[in-house]
Amino acid sequence: MNTPKLLRPLVNKQRGAVMVVALVLLVAVTLTALFTNRNLIFGVKSQGNQIKSIMAQEAAMGGLDTALAVLTTKENRDLLLVGSPAVGAWYNGRLYGFFLDTNGDGKADSLSLVSTTSATAPAVPTTGVVTSFQVRFRRLATPASITEENRVVRIDVLGCADGQPPNASNSACTARSIVTQSTIYKPGLASAPAAALTAKGDVTLSGNVQISNTDTATNGTTVHSGGDVSGLGSSQLVTIPGTPEGASVAPNDTTLNNLSDDQFFQGFFGASKESVQADATQISCSGSACGGAIKTQESSPRVLWVNSSDAQITASGTGGQIGSASAPVILIVNGPLQITGNVTIYGLVYCTAITWDNTGGGTSAIIGAAIAEGDFTATGTPNPTYDPAVLSNLGLRLGTYVRVAGGWKDWCKDANDCSFTSW
Repeated sequence: MNTPKLLRPLVNKQRGAVMVVALVLLVAVTLTALFTNRNLIFGVKSQGNQIKSIMAQEAAMGGLDTALAVLTTKENRDLLLVGSPAVGAWYNGRLYGFFLDTNGDGKADSLSLVSTTSATAPAVPTTGVVTSFQVRFRRLATPASITEENRVVRIDVLGCADGQPPNASNSACTARSIVTQSTIYKPGLASAPAAALTAKGDVTLSGNVQISNTDTATNGTTVHSGGDVSGLGSSQLVTIPGTPEGASVAPNDTTLNNLSDDQFFQGFFGASKESVQADATQISCSGSACGGAIKTQESSPRVLWVNSSDAQITASGTGGQIGSASAPVILIVNGPLQITGNVTIYGLVYCTAITWDNTGGGTSAIIGAAIAEGDFTATGTPNPTYDPAVLSNLGLRLGTYVRVAGGWKDWCKDANDCSFTSW
C-alpha cells in the first residue's frame, strides 16, 4: 500500500521521534547501570574499610589486655616501667605485639611479643603478620597518701591492621585505632597484719614455740587474737628490747572476734574470698603431697590458693624452703594446715580452717606473718617471725594493675597526648 504524499512528512517525523526516545532510554539505562555499579563499588570499599577499622580496633583492645596481663609479674613491671618520669611523662619501656597467622588460614593463631627500652624498634616478623600493636606507659598522679611512684599508670595502645608495623608515621598502615586506659596497682596484700601471729579465735601454745616481732612500727606485737591466749609459760616471745614479753600479746580483742570470716579476710586482702580465689593460682592436693605442689608454684606472680582437707608441708616435699626474702609468697590454705620438719616459709600464711593445728616436730619458721581465721594450736612449730621487709615485698611483687572506672577512651586530643614511636 502506498502512503499518500500528504502523510509522508508525518511518518518521517514519527520515525525520528522513536529514535530519540530510544536513545534517551538507552542513556537512562546506561546511567542507571553506572550509578548502580558505582554504589556497589562504594559499598565494597566501605565494607573493606570497616573490616580494617575493626581489625585495628581489635588489635588495640588485644594490646590493652595483653599489657595488663604482662604487668602481672614484677619482672615485667621492672622491665617496662623503667626510668623516673615526672607526672604525665612516659616510661622508657615499650611493648610491641604481632598477631600472626602461622598456618596460612587467614586467622591469627599466635602472638609475638617484644619489649624495648631504647628508641630503636624491634624487628618485625617477616611473614604471617595479621595485625599489630604498640603499647606505651605513662605515669599519672597518685593520691597524697600513696608513695609508690608507679601506683597509677596510663596504658596507651596503637593498633594497626594490614600486617604493618604499629606506628603513627607508617603510611602503609591504612587502618589505625588508639585506646588509652588509666590503671591503678592493686597489691596482693592490701593491709599487712600488725603481729607475727594473728588469730580470730583462741591461741593455744605449748612446747618450745618461739614468736618474734622486733618491729617498732607495730610496737613489737607478737600475738594478736580475738580470743584467749594460753600456754605462754612454755613459749618464748621475742619483742622490742626493754618490752616485757607479756606486753607484746594482745588477747581478747572483741573487735577482731566479732568480725565474720569474710570481714576478717577482707581486712587483709581488700577483696572477698571469691575474688581473691578467682585471681589466685589454684593448688589442689592432699596430705604431704601439698608441700611439693606448693613448691612448684612458688614463683607464680599470683596468690597461692590451696584447696585441701589435710594439707601438710614437710621438709622432704619442699626442700626445706618456700619463697625467699626477695620473692615471698602469699599462701592461703582453704582447710586445715600442718607444718612439720625443718621448713622455712617466706611470706604470709593464711589458714581458713576453724583450727590451725601444727603439732609436728622440727624447727619450722614463717618469716613474714601467720594468720588463722579460726583458732591457732601449736606445739613446737611453726615459729612465726614478723618481718616488715618481707611483707613490703609481698605488696610490691604480688599484685596487678586494674582498670580505673571511667579511665578508658579511644581518642587523643593532640600529638602530645598519644605519642607513639616511629618505626
